[in-house]
Amino acid sequence: MIIESEITTVPDSKGDGRYDLRYRIFPDGEGGRPRRIGKIETKGFKHFDVIKPKLHDTVIFGATLASFKLDAESGIWLVGLEPNSGVIMTHHKALEALGWEPIESKPAAEEP
Repeated sequence: MIIESEITTVPDSKGDGRYDLRYRIFPDGEGGRPRRIGKIETKGFKHFDVIKPKLHDTVIFGATLASFKLDAESGIWLVGLEPNSGVIMTHHKALEALGWEPIESKPAAEEP
């Protein structure tokens, strides 16, 4: 899978915590406020430990899907990534060949 998202949470200066992405997954057809959501689980994903993205950085990366499970406590579906599968997508022509909109033509993100 290929993901493009803003980093919304980073580990603290001691390395505690984890990265979180703005990227969320919503079921098709629920409209309005969905009853369920999913998010990318970055715990154990070693690629971010190597590149160390900063808060509010936008990352485009590829990774292999490892798991898909419901967190009973939060009710959020967690999409896990294979720990060693990450690759930063820097070849923009390759992304365009996959149907990705060219980065320089994307409008600035709007805040709700």
